[in-house]
Amino acid sequence: KVDPETAEALDMFLTKLKSLAAGEGSFTFILDDPAGNSFIENP
Repeated sequence: KVDPETAEALDMFLTKLKSLAAGEGSFTFILDDPAGNSFIENP
């Protein structure tokens, strides 16, 4: 069971995340690959 304060904080975080995904703000995504096994390519 989650306390109301934690639930409210989670709701606020998800609302912010959804607005960023919809392009309503800017953000920086930092990807750390310490093993160096990732390959990322622009589409």
